[in-house]
Amino acid sequence: MGPPSSSKLMRLLGTEDENFYRLGQEDKKAYSYARRSFLDNLSHFSSPLLQKLLGGGLEALALALLKRHRDMGQNLKAYAEGLERPCEKVFATFLLPELFSSYGLLTPNIMAPLLGCSSLFFRSTRSPGPPSKASSSPRGITHFRLLDISLSDSFSKYAQTILFSFPKQKVFFFTTLGIPYPSLTAMNESGITLALHQKPGKFFSLKGTPIMKLAKLIITEAKNREDIEKIVKENPSMSSWGLYLGLKEEVLEIDVIGDRHWITSHPLPEGKALYFCNEGPKETDTHKIIPYGFDEYNRMRREIVEDYLARESQKGPLSEDIILKGLTLPLGEKTVCTSRWKQSPLSPHTVDSCALNPVENRALRLRGKAPKILKRGYETYSDCFGSPRSQGHDEKGRKDLVHWEQGLEHLSEAMAHFRGKKTNALFHSLQMAEECYGGWPEQKIVHFYRIVFEYIFLKSARDENILLEDFEKLLGQLPPYLNEQCKLFILRLHKLLKLPPPDLTLEHEQLKRIWKGESKLQEKILRGKRFLYIPKPEILDIIYPFTS
Repeated sequence: MGPPSSSKLMRLLGTEDENFYRLGQEDKKAYSYARRSFLDNLSHFSSPLLQKLLGGGLEALALALLKRHRDMGQNLKAYAEGLERPCEKVFATFLLPELFSSYGLLTPNIMAPLLGCSSLFFRSTRSPGPPSKASSSPRGITHFRLLDISLSDSFSKYAQTILFSFPKQKVFFFTTLGIPYPSLTAMNESGITLALHQKPGKFFSLKGTPIMKLAKLIITEAKNREDIEKIVKENPSMSSWGLYLGLKEEVLEIDVIGDRHWITSHPLPEGKALYFCNEGPKETDTHKIIPYGFDEYNRMRREIVEDYLARESQKGPLSEDIILKGLTLPLGEKTVCTSRWKQSPLSPHTVDSCALNPVENRALRLRGKAPKILKRGYETYSDCFGSPRSQGHDEKGRKDLVHWEQGLEHLSEAMAHFRGKKTNALFHSLQMAEECYGGWPEQKIVHFYRIVFEYIFLKSARDENILLEDFEKLLGQLPPYLNEQCKLFILRLHKLLKLPPPDLTLEHEQLKRIWKGESKLQEKILRGKRFLYIPKPEILDIIYPFTS
């Protein structure tokens, strides 16, 4: 059976408890699958025993926090009753994002399922529809949103589109089974949109508000900028996050770290667009927080989107169709040298691609399995706050991108196999991705990650000699940060093979510090450390536990 043509559309107009109970009933049959998907993200090295211990610790924490957050507890109690599950087990899954966002503090860098989300806000010069009616129609801001997270199966099989009547106002949102809160991607009938972005950090406070609750408070209660600012001020966060909100004529960029917050307003004139990814507050040294290449990863995505928008603006007025294609298709050129290549917003972990316009009471969501690429069509939603209706739109896709799209899908599968400890399947998917990317700059990047995985799982000194040659051939042919990573592996292999040190200089401060420590290790210990490395091609990085 192929992927579903569209997500499940639900209209929940009862009391809040009734609606959460109904969502629980809807999710009951497949909730075990969803919970397992969430727990699988706890650790890249986790054994069933470690997962059980971590899960038990989360449940104990959930019981304590349920008493403090009674409103959230009431919601989840109703949801858990519908699921026929203990409330603390349900709440525990809501605490996973807090651990993921503060993993550098709570654990030795073990947990690293980072999100690489994108939000782009666009204000059209006219509303959709016949020109005769456009002049009198409202011109709202359209909030395009890419959600990146390691839950591709969940969003592929169990995506949900929900209209939920909360006590103060109606909220229309996109989510998946197991996440009944409107905290990922949502809009309300007051004209506000919301997207949650992860920000790498080392902050965690039990006194803080879970991010799922904070986001829900904003989108269900706020009707203007003053309401948003009041809610953020009165609800310090539990860990570090970014909230991106579209209002009627401006965009709010909000970073929260405990009781500290930064709110930046961006006016958005007609015909203009603003792009945001996961860059942290200027007051924090994000380049010192693993993943160490996150600054470059964000810079590449921002620059390639802004270059694309500038080029398209020279051809004529921007449109929603132009922006949708820019965000959900590769922006890089096939002929560009890999060392000058830039990452598009779309990644192997893009599980949701959608757009919201509350003023015009409409939305859009790409359909099909993740990663969400504009080739399987999309659903448009009208009358979102009344009686939502969906209409399918087919998309044939570009013939020149067929193999590129297949490469992205194989890379996504490879990362799922790595999390599932399926080594043979991992290498098969990487080889397939490399073949599909033939002629594209991404081919060398996938090749780099394939030999990184081979380094992790290698079995003999003969393999080390071969890998050294492979890394040396790639040197100078990768984007700057990955090229630094390539140097690091060459240095390691020279030490393992007892060869003279190569004439290489690491420029990246954090990688230089890692090598300073590793260069003093005995070869046996250095070889043993390789099993701790976590390659992350979806964010163009490699995580090194126990290094910060």
